[in-house]
Amino acid sequence: MIVRHLGHDWTEVSLTADVDPALERHPWDKLPPIVLDLTAATDLGYRPVGDYASTVPADVDWLVNDRPDLDGGFVTGLFDYATEDRYLADRVR
Repeated sequence: MIVRHLGHDWTEVSLTADVDPALERHPWDKLPPIVLDLTAATDLGYRPVGDYASTVPADVDWLVNDRPDLDGGFVTGLFDYATEDRYLADRVR
């Protein structure tokens, strides 16, 4: 849905066993895992304003267009696009 909203094409590529470890990193790769539990909020009367499909486009637009560098480059540093590009180019050869 996010890819479609941003007007991109999506092609999944399986990683090989000898992949550069930089390609396996992402911001949500944490132990223990990141878990969003809304039980307490629901118990207090919280009700979502909409579902994922109706609310995520505005958040995506904010993240890619309007958001200042809130994380000091942490998340940006986890997306090593140059390494991804090299990996894909090597697979095509």
